Amino acid sequence: MTMRTTRLTATVPINIWIHTNTNGIVVLARLLPRDYKNGSFAAAPAAPPPPVHLGRRRCRCRDRDPRLDRLPQEPAAAAAGVAWHRGRPARAFSLFCAAAAAAGRSVFLAQAASMAAANGSACGGGGVDKEKEEFKQIYGVLKEELLRDPAFEFTDSSRQWIDRVMLFSPSPFSSCVADRMCFSSRIVSSGFSVGFRSGKCNRGLSVVDSYKLLKGTNVLSQEDMFLASTLGWCVEWLQAYFLVLDDIMDDSHTRRGQPCWFRVPQVGSIAINDGIILRNHITRMLRLHFRGKLYYADLLDLFNEVEFKTASGQLLDLITTHEGEKDLNKYNIGVHRRIVQYKTSYYSFYLPVACALLLSGEDLTKYGAVEDILVKMGIYFQVQDDYLDCYGDPKFIGKIGTDIEDYKCSWLVVQALERADESQKSVLFENYGKKDPACVAKVKSLYRELNLEAVFLDYENESYKKLIADIEAQPSIAVQNVLKSFLHKIYKRQK
Repeated sequence: MTMRTTRLTATVPINIWIHTNTNGIVVLARLLPRDYKNGSFAAAPAAPPPPVHLGRRRCRCRDRDPRLDRLPQEPAAAAAGVAWHRGRPARAFSLFCAAAAAAGRSVFLAQAASMAAANGSACGGGGVDKEKEEFKQIYGVLKEELLRDPAFEFTDSSRQWIDRVMLFSPSPFSSCVADRMCFSSRIVSSGFSVGFRSGKCNRGLSVVDSYKLLKGTNVLSQEDMFLASTLGWCVEWLQAYFLVLDDIMDDSHTRRGQPCWFRVPQVGSIAINDGIILRNHITRMLRLHFRGKLYYADLLDLFNEVEFKTASGQLLDLITTHEGEKDLNKYNIGVHRRIVQYKTSYYSFYLPVACALLLSGEDLTKYGAVEDILVKMGIYFQVQDDYLDCYGDPKFIGKIGTDIEDYKCSWLVVQALERADESQKSVLFENYGKKDPACVAKVKSLYRELNLEAVFLDYENESYKKLIADIEAQPSIAVQNVLKSFLHKIYKRQK
């Protein structure tokens, strides 16, 4: 039998040897520990272990670590070798993780995910940020754990449905990454990967970045990276839960240029339950990976508190924007601030930093000033969004602004109401919230007449100065670095 043997080297103390024959059938996939001492690796074996043929599409995955002795002979493990043989190493790693997940070996899975990220060039990830790639690989690990949750006896159809939801939900993957992960090829090919074609993992990766800054290191241990990434994905799932339900409440048609989840054929009102399941992913992961931590209860309280505040902000937005007759008299800077503070700031800015602080062993009650700064930063961020909705280039920001047509309580309309005379206000009252392009044009013309672009630029500069002053008043340099990293990412952004 003609054999092809491959050794994959990584920056973790493991080697993987995969044997396939010329037809791409796995003969053996075996893990070998490497001798890791004093921060360096000893020489790896020059030759792989002898292959043991186990039949078509079956393989045995073993490690000298007895924790993996129960690793089953999974079709996914065999498929991993086939994927590698066909030049798809990232998918091979993901499928190998799927096999390991059946044995519930989370620590091993984190190592495997780290290995996949470390082999950036082999994974076709040339130029892809290593941290972001590793973060995405850990998603595959968590996904497999969720789909094998023993609390529910999954049927094939229910498992496929949840797989679909996780693939489609507003999540920071590109379509090429979705292809690399262990997703059903049938689902991907049928077009349900559209939810992954945009997004940048900003909220989730902010947990990892903030944790690094608090620890004062550029490189986290495997365990720390896994835990930080798990919390990052919990933040991303919370956002997905909010957005799935928000689209239903707003009766939206598209999200990131694609049909909203509830608009997908055969989904409809099932999307409500899907949103609830996305929210429950957070609780399952926190219990699985943090139950033994001293800050476990604080994590639960944090996510519950942020969810409540966000839902309350959504309520205020809904009853202000949608309830009863349209009345611009309800719109003022105080209403706008409260909506933004609760609907956006807490889950987008405060939550990632709070997660990192808890991971670092900090008491959140001592960081009230940090919470206030992050909430202000979130308000500034939303004001930028409101400005770009009107003045941003659709080709650059990736969407056509509709705040005027949708009768949004936007920062721009609030500023216009404060500055307009009676004649100008009548123009707003007659045209704001109408779909007619001529009405939209009249509102934008009034904005130009009131020079709101210059008003925004003054607001942006003043907000930056105040935020910097508040940040530099914090006693911890590490905390200052975290806050400045957030601010510098959004200051004068153009999309």
